[in-house]
Amino acid sequence: MILYLSTASSYSLINPLFKEGKLFGGYQAQKFNINFIEGLSVYTEVVSLSALPYVDINAEEKSLTENEVRYIAVKNKKGFFHKINNVLSLYKKGKRLIKENHVQYIVCDGISAAVMTASFLLSKRFKLPLISIVTDMPELISKGKFNLFMKLDRFFMNRSSGYVFLTEYMREVFPKNKPYIVLEGSCDDNISTEEIKKDKKIIMYAGSLWKENAGIEYFTEGFIKAGLKEYELHFYGSGDAEEYLKEICEKNENVKYCGLVSNEEVIKKEKEAFLLVNPRPSDKDFCKYSFPSKTLEYMSTGTPV
Repeated sequence: MILYLSTASSYSLINPLFKEGKLFGGYQAQKFNINFIEGLSVYTEVVSLSALPYVDINAEEKSLTENEVRYIAVKNKKGFFHKINNVLSLYKKGKRLIKENHVQYIVCDGISAAVMTASFLLSKRFKLPLISIVTDMPELISKGKFNLFMKLDRFFMNRSSGYVFLTEYMREVFPKNKPYIVLEGSCDDNISTEEIKKDKKIIMYAGSLWKENAGIEYFTEGFIKAGLKEYELHFYGSGDAEEYLKEICEKNENVKYCGLVSNEEVIKKEKEAFLLVNPRPSDKDFCKYSFPSKTLEYMSTGTPV
């Protein structure tokens, strides 16, 4: 059995929480981890243990079984000790699961400091192999503030038994005596590519709305300057470009910010779109260490990319 630690849970649990505004951003991480969990479950039993990305609220432990995977989300405590509580809750619940089941491997989404810390402590306590999935570099996503949690994350990452990298470049900055594989991304193979009537010429972006790293401003300004009045530009997601987009939408009726919605809704909109885009710049350092899984999702819908 594999014990999988992350910040993700099943769609039937997280979708209502997103709609109620109880979870912030991070839908890409949810989909990536759910794909990984359900992919592994084809071959072996998987128990998913998670600390969900709640907003500043208290929440009780939640547990359910979906697609033959047992999903457990530990309780959340708001306040100053939020991250520490996540570590302790994940460790305590993980210890019980390992004692009650024949766990052979611990697999974790290494980019979450709380998840990475709890996973490492469990692997040391029970002498189990720890496989870290490295989806980003902690020092590159900390916006210049390589804080204590990021340093802890990197410290424990370096002490994993093996790795799943998104790019070969990641191999250069982790211990070279550890086994690894490169898995650029994943997508849901159940997405229907049945052609849908497209009533409008909608150009669509779905993902993280970061000013610097996502190329949002650059692309939007280019769209406006092109004067494509017969087209609409739609954005789905969250990030620090939200206020910029809202201001743009007030001045340009064919640019629309549609907010953060469920992945089910995003897929529906992607299939209805005329064109799907990812304006991410290719000259940034972080591009060597990441892969835009949205490209695979885009392509799986059958809409031009």
